[in-house]
Amino acid sequence: MITYKGYSVTEVFQAAAQDEIWTEEERVALAEIAEGLRNNYYNQLLIGSGKWDGTEERLHSPRAFSENFGTGRIYCVPGGKFRFYCHESVAGHWNIGIVGIYNC
Repeated sequence: MITYKGYSVTEVFQAAAQDEIWTEEERVALAEIAEGLRNNYYNQLLIGSGKWDGTEERLHSPRAFSENFGTGRIYCVPGGKFRFYCHESVAGHWNIGIVGIYNC
């Protein structure tokens, strides 16, 4: 697990995507999760605003998927190869580790 400082899970996934401790393939997956989380937030705002017309075409993709796991969450992008565990250890400090190579 590697610790990153940040205000949001999206921010720390983006920071991890730029960290050379990960392989190139893992960095791409981390960046896709960060983008997917931003798209999730955009889609929630769009739907909540009442401006969504109900079509999938209006929603931003890719979207990130997450599920509770212990005291953190597992994140991935549907169709992606990697899954990552993320846990906020103390305010503003997040730990990210690779869960393994699984299809999301």
